[in-house]
Amino acid sequence: MFKSKTHATDETADPTWLERLPGEAALLSCAALALFLLGMLISYSPNDPGWSSSGTGEPVRNLMGAVGAWIANVLLSLFGYGAFLLPWAVLWLGIRIFRGRTSGHPLPRSLRLMCWIAAFASFAALSAMHVGSPDWMPQRSGGITGQALADVLAGALHMVGATLLLLTVLLVTLPVALQFSWLGVLDRLGGWILSARLRYQQRQTEHGQSPATEISARSEPQQRGRADRD
Repeated sequence: MFKSKTHATDETADPTWLERLPGEAALLSCAALALFLLGMLISYSPNDPGWSSSGTGEPVRNLMGAVGAWIANVLLSLFGYGAFLLPWAVLWLGIRIFRGRTSGHPLPRSLRLMCWIAAFASFAALSAMHVGSPDWMPQRSGGITGQALADVLAGALHMVGATLLLLTVLLVTLPVALQFSWLGVLDRLGGWILSARLRYQQRQTEHGQSPATEISARSEPQQRGRADRD
């Protein structure tokens, strides 16, 4: 009994555990913030009071209360559907901090912040150009930012050119903001496809014959019957 208590105390005082503690706290904090943001966005109601509306006087329907309703109204008014990227971005940031991949990054934080803003703005503009506006949205599908940017680019480059430019900006800024590589994503995707194919082939061999062998085995009795008739 005394040994187990001593062992538990040693684990608590382990320097590796102390080094992991800030990362775990950051991950839990970011996960809680992401859930808060996602909950207030998916439960947004135009009847709640907010930044662009005084409400109807009914009880607040937002899951996160009056504060959540007000913040959701601000985010949806500014970015439209682009606001739904924010919870996942916060969660991804927590995962990066937990894995210890934020320190010593060659890119400055100011550049990553600019890429975040450009990614949100380009996604909002694409939503304003190609996604319909529902009735519950406080502004349009792209928000004030997306609609203004879409109007400027569509007037200068027309719809096709503006869409191509916004897609390029989104694909370029996302890896910098989220700190990942598109080539790495394609590499992992190819690895998953190859591993799934290998598993499928192993299951076929474990069950007996391969699909090609089964087809040939089924065709042999038919060929023999034709030969006997001849």
